[in-house]
Amino acid sequence: MGSQAQQPLRLRLRLKVRTQLIVIFSGLLLALVLVAFATAYALFEQSEYGLWSGRQRDAAQSVAIQVSNLIDQAQGILTAMAGIGQAALANNPLQAVLETNSALNELAIIAPDGRIIARAFRDSDALFANAESASSLEWFQKSLEMPQGLFYIGEVEPRAASAPTLLIATRAANGFMAAAVLNMGILNDIAARVRFGETGVAYIVEAEGPLVAHSDPAWREKLINLAGRPELPVVEDQPFIGRLSQLGDEAQAVHTSEYTNFKGEDVLGTTYVVEGTDLVVFVESAQSEIHAGQNRAFVLLTLALGMASLLAVVIVRQVIKRGIEVPIERLREGAQRVAQGDLTYQVPISYRDEIGEVTEAFNAMTDQLRERTLQKARQDIRLRAFYEVAARSGDIDTQLQAALEMGVTLLGLEIGSINQVDGSTSRVLYVHSTLAEAPQRGQRLPLSQAYCDLTYQTSGLVSVERMSDSPYREHPCYTAMRMETYVGVPLSVGGKRFGTLSFASRAPRQEPFTAFDKDFFLLMGEWVSGLLERKQSDQALLRRDAILAALAENVQQLLTAPSWEDGIQDILAHLGRATSASRVYIFQARRQGADWLADQRFEWCAEGIPPRLNRPELQGVNLSQLFPDRIGAILAGQPIGGAVRNLPERERAILERQQIVSILILPILIDGQLWGFIGFDECTGERTWDALEIELLRTVAADLSATIKRQQQERELRRSRERLLQIANNLQGAIYEFFVEGEVWRIGYITQGIYALAGITA
Repeated sequence: MGSQAQQPLRLRLRLKVRTQLIVIFSGLLLALVLVAFATAYALFEQSEYGLWSGRQRDAAQSVAIQVSNLIDQAQGILTAMAGIGQAALANNPLQAVLETNSALNELAIIAPDGRIIARAFRDSDALFANAESASSLEWFQKSLEMPQGLFYIGEVEPRAASAPTLLIATRAANGFMAAAVLNMGILNDIAARVRFGETGVAYIVEAEGPLVAHSDPAWREKLINLAGRPELPVVEDQPFIGRLSQLGDEAQAVHTSEYTNFKGEDVLGTTYVVEGTDLVVFVESAQSEIHAGQNRAFVLLTLALGMASLLAVVIVRQVIKRGIEVPIERLREGAQRVAQGDLTYQVPISYRDEIGEVTEAFNAMTDQLRERTLQKARQDIRLRAFYEVAARSGDIDTQLQAALEMGVTLLGLEIGSINQVDGSTSRVLYVHSTLAEAPQRGQRLPLSQAYCDLTYQTSGLVSVERMSDSPYREHPCYTAMRMETYVGVPLSVGGKRFGTLSFASRAPRQEPFTAFDKDFFLLMGEWVSGLLERKQSDQALLRRDAILAALAENVQQLLTAPSWEDGIQDILAHLGRATSASRVYIFQARRQGADWLADQRFEWCAEGIPPRLNRPELQGVNLSQLFPDRIGAILAGQPIGGAVRNLPERERAILERQQIVSILILPILIDGQLWGFIGFDECTGERTWDALEIELLRTVAADLSATIKRQQQERELRRSRERLLQIANNLQGAIYEFFVEGEVWRIGYITQGIYALAGITA
């Protein structure tokens, strides 16, 4: 019921997440569209504004340049006229100039006192047509006030029946003044040539507001004044507006803005001041025309963004389904498979994105879980096999051999061995191998030539998965046997370093040893150390029992044998087998001056141990030279010995040549004097003689000493009796001996003289 109740909830949550993603994306997309729309609107508006204002600026500048050129041309003519002398004026060159320049309505040369001395005009109502003097005119007075070389430019004068005019005057160095009246009607033609768009117009206005020229003929005749109009304050706000004729060449500026013109139209207008004049060029375009293209672009943009948004939502829906929904569904299916115990299932990875990384992590987790499960199973197998071997009944040798076989099998290696280290030598105690050329049990190798020295010198485990890539690749054992994989732990017995437990293989290990592997080796090493210690204890007990049995047997033989020498070989054999020694021997000592010499007299050797009896170098051995530091202990009856590697250098050199690993020497004293010693050699491995064993063996030495002394005394008594009997038999008479046993008298001894006394022939 719980599972069924939770299933709809999971579906609802999954749909909710998917819906939330789509809603979030749609909201972000809408915000993006709005931002894009606003940005596009601003860009379009700015672009259109810049485009139209640029076109207007170019048109206004073109009109201003043409007007400026017209005025410049008139100024050039006036400059030339002002320098003409009075003699040249007799031919009236002004009329010729007037005929060649249609922009000029009148020309006049005025004397410093205001007299008009030369003139030319087109119409009878011209300014200079009937006037004889200009001294009373305002413009003349202002011109006189201006510096030489500058031009006076008057205001445009509207005419009811003709085009407006503009007066320009300049004063020459000789005081004469040249004046010209320009026909400003030509400005209408200049403005009319400005055509762009459907609503673009151009017109020229004086700074005070009067309309001078217009591109539209319908407005040319109307005396329009822009004073107080919105477009004129736009111009008047600029720094170049004012009496521009007083500003010289600096009076030039341009301005663009939106306003409602004098015709009531909302326009975008650009103003451009004609240099050196009060004239301002206006170029306008209706805002409706400017925004028409922008509005069409907005409609197209809106449709495009809408279609793109719809397409994006569809694509994102598919991406969410393929990139999120389907992978999550696969993950859910994989989790269910793993929960059911299928640790081999791998979730397919479609994309290398975040969900792909999660999927990859899930697969890695499944691999690790599978590996840990397999590793746990292997650990259980190892531990079960280990406990089976540990619980197996049988002797210790069988258990140790089974442990090596188990280790080789479970670890997949080729050889396992237990080695005892004796000084610089490693001896194979137990071995199990699948190799034909493996070391044999009992084989001895120099420690430096075996991997054992890697482990023996450490206090913990040593493991190498690939010896060729390790710091030990130059080790002699690797050079000789090419064992790539090695693992070993040191063994301790009785609190002392004993040897090593190790496993090896020629093939490199593909995976490193795990923490469990190492713990398992350490546990196995502790168990093997315990077995070896127990075996040593058992062997020590057996040796003690054997020594005691041999001791009893030896005492019996010593008591019953006519001479200790007759049974000594059997006694040595009993002692050798009881102590598991390699060799047992007896040396007899003799004093020679200040030195003690010893000769080997008897020897027993275990099977496979070469005998040394009757070797010349073992006769007359100088004990004082062999044991210079311990001869005093020998003379005092103290036992000496131990591992040969720990002995003084002189003793060690002599004994190592005889392949002796451990030695025990028990002095034999008779009446406090050194008679000789009984020795025990161990040639197969280092051995420690415990105190109880030494005491038991000292008992043997003491019994042998007592037997030798007793038999020496008995021999001396026999020799004394024989001498007494010889003396008694040579005496006259008879000597006899009686033994009284209760009421019985028994003759124990009687000399030969009794026969003579009794007359009996012997």
